[in-house]
Amino acid sequence: MRGITALLARIVTTFAITFGITFAITFGGSSGITFAPTASAAAIGSEVQIDIATSGPLGPVTVLGDSVLVGAAIEPSLPTLLAQTGWGPVRFRAGLGYSAGNLLPATSSFSVANYIRQWRAGGWDAPNVMVNLGNNDVGFCGADVACNATAIRYVLDTIGPDHTVWWSKITRFPFLTQESQGYNAALDLVASERDNLRLWDWPAARAAENIPLSWDDVHLRDGVAYRRRSVLMAADATRQLAVAHRTGDDAALPLAAAAVAEYLPIAPARAIDTRDHAGGRLPAGGTVDVDLSSFVPAGSSAVALNLSAVDPAGPGFLTGFPCESARPLASSGNYLAGRARSTMSVLPLGVSRHLCVYSSTAADVVVDVQGAFVADGMRLSPTAPTRLVDTRETGRPNELVVPAPAGAGAVALNIAVTNASTAGFVTAYPCGRARPLVANVTFAAGETISNAAYVPVGDGGAVCLFANVATDVVVDLTGTFARDGALGFVAATPTRVYDSRDGTGGWSPIQGIDQTVDVRVAPAVARAVTGVLTMVTPLAPGFLTAFGCGGPPPTANVNAWTGDVVANTVTVGVADAGRLCVLSSTTTQVVFDTTGWWQ
Repeated sequence: MRGITALLARIVTTFAITFGITFAITFGGSSGITFAPTASAAAIGSEVQIDIATSGPLGPVTVLGDSVLVGAAIEPSLPTLLAQTGWGPVRFRAGLGYSAGNLLPATSSFSVANYIRQWRAGGWDAPNVMVNLGNNDVGFCGADVACNATAIRYVLDTIGPDHTVWWSKITRFPFLTQESQGYNAALDLVASERDNLRLWDWPAARAAENIPLSWDDVHLRDGVAYRRRSVLMAADATRQLAVAHRTGDDAALPLAAAAVAEYLPIAPARAIDTRDHAGGRLPAGGTVDVDLSSFVPAGSSAVALNLSAVDPAGPGFLTGFPCESARPLASSGNYLAGRARSTMSVLPLGVSRHLCVYSSTAADVVVDVQGAFVADGMRLSPTAPTRLVDTRETGRPNELVVPAPAGAGAVALNIAVTNASTAGFVTAYPCGRARPLVANVTFAAGETISNAAYVPVGDGGAVCLFANVATDVVVDLTGTFARDGALGFVAATPTRVYDSRDGTGGWSPIQGIDQTVDVRVAPAVARAVTGVLTMVTPLAPGFLTAFGCGGPPPTANVNAWTGDVVANTVTVGVADAGRLCVLSSTTTQVVFDTTGWWQ
């Protein structure tokens, strides 16, 4: 084993960093680094500690590392960025020569495990820990994967299995590439063993962002590069570590807006297109009155329809509601600037059968009717989400024929599109009938997006789907409608029952990767729910799946890119007491608005 003194001498004699400000890398030296007044910083020679005491919604976090991490103290520092993102309190410590500590005396000042033990004894024990180590540990282990894995496990065991740990991979001199590869392979090995370890591929991130390294290919060239790295670190750690916690009670449920009703499928028809309407395009904050009296029968308590925003001037949302009522605090669909976006909605209707549609941003609005809820119609039998077709596996003709379950008069579907080279739309309709002038899913080139639909079953017991451009289509069944179906529908005023941004529904501050939360979305008598599920500004591309708890199905209800806001209506079975489970594949804010339930 190499002696720690010899190792540190090697580092000190070869290591120099130019931060753009003076930084003294000497034992017992002083640091010229300055810190923002929001952070309490103590510079101890070649070591830096920053403590930010302010609490944040994401909770406390510990950050520990070697000389590569010292540069993260340049403001805006990594601790400052973490605090701005919502973490806090933050305790940050980094120093020249820091290593895991398994081959050092237990109380060594170069051992991160020693600091973890000291801080825990003093009452600091954050559940999330960020680690930036490796270039000193390979001084002991070289490229030996087993030796490096032992050092990594030592730190993890000291932290404890009930903590979540984020760990950065390393870079090395070109002639020491085998050492960095050995250490990074050891991280991969330990991550396959430990569910609480999350890895950041710093070499790949550096290459993708073209961040310059210093002459040693370990440290960074200057302060600008270190600041860029800190931004990437804060973003990736937040994406991988942040989760929702139970922070409150269930939200109040909406009241029934009508008696139990049954579903009457209607041949898909366009009720309004403001591009052809006398009133024209809606201004920001504008509302259009849509007369549905010629589309749905008198006495209809609710309507199933598709709402589309066309060429919106900016990001925003649509809300549909009975014109006799005040606009609820809920959304029926979301959109981005310049991008057509469609969302199915099931909304209550008043006696007049006039539906008002509000747009938060200037946009054209299109409303396509799919069905009505009446006293005598079809009843729903919800099913576990079941994949009926995936053209990524079967090939992708422009028109698909999708068989429905035997006896179904209509089906509740989730239709997803992906891999389109140009923008387009998909229309779902009963086979054997003329294809209607409506769209169920609108999409941009390269977009993966889903929308629900209630579709009448046509000839041969099938529904047809037409795509106007080449695209892959994925169709999932969530229920069937038939005269002898199990459940009738109770329309409700659209009501927000889950919002991770503010704790509505009991969960906050953000839903994490592969996290499932359960929320009460309907009364105890309900066996299924219909509502709008929205994915809000995910930190990475991903999807949401809503299901009646138990094991999640291999399907998705909402897909979104980083920073997007995408909504989709779901009709899905619920667990006892009206509870719904929502799984997120990525870190994202999540909203659910109940529009009715089935009993």
